[in-house]
Order: sequence, then structure tokens, then C-alpha cells
Amino acid sequence: MDQQTGGIISDNTSYSADFESARPKWSQMPSAIQISAARQISFSGGTYTQIGSGGIGVGNDANAHLTKVGLGTSEITIQDGYFTQVMGNSITVGGIQANAHHPSEKGMVISNITITGNIFFNTSSLFSSTVPILATYLQYSTISHNDLSTTPYSGLCYGYGWGSNDAGGSPEYVNRGLYKYQPKYTTPTTLKNNLIEGNLIHNFGFSHTDLGGLYTLSKSPDTKIIDNYVYDSSYFGIYNDEGSNSLIQTGNLLFTRGSWYVANNQAGNKNTGNNTLSGNWAASASSPNIKAADVGQTGTDGLKRAYRAGILPGKRTGRPVSNSAALKDAAVDITSSNGQIIVKVTNFDDVAFTDVTFSMPASGLTASNVPTSIPANSAASATYTYSGSKPAVSGTVQYTNPRTGKTSTLNAKG
Repeated sequence: MDQQTGGIISDNTSYSADFESARPKWSQMPSAIQISAARQISFSGGTYTQIGSGGIGVGNDANAHLTKVGLGTSEITIQDGYFTQVMGNSITVGGIQANAHHPSEKGMVISNITITGNIFFNTSSLFSSTVPILATYLQYSTISHNDLSTTPYSGLCYGYGWGSNDAGGSPEYVNRGLYKYQPKYTTPTTLKNNLIEGNLIHNFGFSHTDLGGLYTLSKSPDTKIIDNYVYDSSYFGIYNDEGSNSLIQTGNLLFTRGSWYVANNQAGNKNTGNNTLSGNWAASASSPNIKAADVGQTGTDGLKRAYRAGILPGKRTGRPVSNSAALKDAAVDITSSNGQIIVKVTNFDDVAFTDVTFSMPASGLTASNVPTSIPANSAASATYTYSGSKPAVSGTVQYTNPRTGKTSTLNAKG
């Protein structure tokens, strides 16, 4: 019986009428490739497709393995792969049973996992409540610059347990009767110190509700969710569901048609909280977040995050990335002070721009330090001096991106 994100009730047992009696024994859907009791393994490149269950499982519960070996993985890297037509979770990291969140042996902890540069397209094709990436209980790990699109449920799911396994338990699960069947733990889970950065997540949430591009559960101290670009869905950008706590969420672009951010902290879920939410862009955001109608209104900082989300530019050539072709690879800003006008061009790409020309026809300007190239993933400025009143500046900057072969023009006004 499917419960969520590949968790299932699988044993041949007659449970009581109390649903919570089954929860501590939920199993995990297996993956085609399982990694457990192992370290220093790297998967680089490759295509994962036509798989009837999950794609890659890292340190999940023993019930996901024919050998009954589970957990205990570290220094595992999954990078630059292409996942499509995987029927379950494309990547599952961590278990969901007790040894995952409160391991009986130190060696069962899952740590130093890196998932980066992967493309997920049209995944979870049969089991629609599964997701491209599920990471449950892990630490000191990174999920960065992945491209996730066209999936029926959430995009990237982080954490597990709905707060029920955190220290002190959850009032909601006291009410539901869970602690008749498992301990109310007094110590934290293993979930902490992780980074979710620069992922591109869009075109999700076709088959279910109660979901998000970035969906979180339970307490995770010192964890950062930053610089992700989420859009094109009727559901939530970030959804901090039950027990989500101690998360730092900043610099994300959240342009879904549903609410850009939701926290489930109603009624018995009051242990959802203590989360930092600042510096994110969204159409209905308010301070300390930034209101912007769309990504085009986010300024240079937001545009750079959007352009660099997903597969990093230098690794896109020849790969089926889903980045919007409408996003510009650079921006220009004009500032002035002390008789000088500074025209700054920021390059979002991973190659230096060449053949750079500045055309600033305003009268009374004297140009100096005019660059002819713009460094990769950096900026360069032209300086113009004037005397008397500052003139209005209206001109253009032209440049060539050698990676794409495109010559582009930016309008500069100030």
C-alpha cells in the first residue's frame, strides 16, 4: 500500500484499526541500483530509464535490499546523469525506519552524499506519489544544480517523519496515537548540516495536492536551502510541512501559480517553525523577502540565480537541459557618484564574454577603463567621467558568448 514518496506498507500483518500502528514499520520501494554499507563510490554520467521501481537507492532501509543490508553509506556521488521513465523515486537517499533516524550503531549514519548536475525529466511515471529526489535522514550532504521537470508530485523532498521522530515528539502524533507503537525520542535525529542549492524545479504537481517544488519535513539544524529556481506549477514553491524546523531558506526564486511559500504550523503542528525565510523573490512576497511580478523583475542578483539554476552553464552543451531560452546570460547596471558614471556588466555564464563594446553617446562624457571582455561568472565595468550636472545616459553594450556563439545587446539607461 503506497504511503508517499516510495514508502509502503508491505508486510503480511493484520494491523489494528489504528493506522499509526503501521507507521514505524513502513518499508521502502527498492531501486534498480542499491548502495549500502559502502563508501567512496561515484556514479558519473549515464542514462537511467525504463526502470520499474526506483533508480538509485543510497543507504535506504534493509527491506529495500535483497541482501537485507541497509544504511551506513558515506562519500557517495551521483553526478551528471539523465533520469527519465523511472517509475519510482529516481534517487532515494536514507531510510525511513528507526535505524535511519536513531541508528542503533554509529556506522549506520548516512553522510557526505553529493547529488549534482543530474537531469530528471518525465519521472515517477507509474508510482505518481514518488519524486525525482527523496533525501530522508542524512548529514553533511549536498544536493545542487540538478534539473527537475515534468513530474506528477513534488520536485525535491527533504526530510521525513512529519516531526514525529524529533526530540520530544510531535503533539500531532500524540493525538494520533503513534507513541503507543514507537518511542517518543528524547534525542535529535541524524538529519542536519545539509545544503540544497541552485536546483531548477518546474512543471510539477500534475497528479496530487499537498505538495511543493521544495517539500520539507522535520527538524534539520544548520541546513541551507538557497538559490533554487521553482516555477510553473499550480502548487507551492516551498512547502515546510509538519515539523520542518531550523532551515535557512534564502535567495530562492519562487514563481509558482500557487502560494510561493506555505508552512504547516496549524493546530498540533506547532513544532514547525524556527525557520529563516528571507531574501527570496516571489510575486506576493513581503519583507524580508522581495516582491517581484516575475523573474524578469528580480534585478541582476535574481536573474543570475535563475540563469545558473539547474545544470551549470559550462556543462549544458549537448545535454537536454530545461532552462528557459528567454533568460539572458548577462545584465547591465549603471551607478554614479563623484563625477563618475559606472556601467557594470555582469556575466552569468561560465565562459568569458569577448568582443565587448560600449556605446554611450551622451555628451560631456569621457570614457576610461572600458573592458573588451567580461570574465566568466563575474563582472567588469566601464567608467565615464563628467563635469557639472550628471547627464542622462542611454546606450548599449554588445558582447559575444563563445559557449553559445550568440552575440547579444544590453540596453543601458541611467
